[in-house]
Amino acid sequence: EELLPAAQRNQLLNENRIEFTEVNFIRGASINAVFMILDESQGFTLEELFLLVSRIGKYSKIIICADPDQSDLPPAKRGGFAALKGIFSDPESEEQGIYARAFTEEDIVRSNFCKFVVTRFKQYKTQMGQPAPDSWSPRR
Repeated sequence: EELLPAAQRNQLLNENRIEFTEVNFIRGASINAVFMILDESQGFTLEELFLLVSRIGKYSKIIICADPDQSDLPPAKRGGFAALKGIFSDPESEEQGIYARAFTEEDIVRSNFCKFVVTRFKQYKTQMGQPAPDSWSPRR
């Protein structure tokens, strides 16, 4: 709704050119010739992310977005996003077309207030000795 005018969005939906699907219904599917965005994936376990990523077929691209600081999973189940990053952060993965990119407070565009809040929370966690969340850091 933020990216497309209503008429264009409705036309694309009616033509089945864009679709919103719950991950629960993806088992057994092969996803070919699609561009997929998985947003808010900090709530996914590694197994759920594997289920999704292993469905990707020919001519498809997927973008997986997450903020590990905002995970609502219990501590024992956290880490799906961070683990996925760890599995695929190597030159061989990049050769296969898997890239990791990190965003920082400077990349926040929602509002200056949001940027301020995120920065303060990060400072607080550092002062309290809590580890910073694993992020999708690009290799330099």
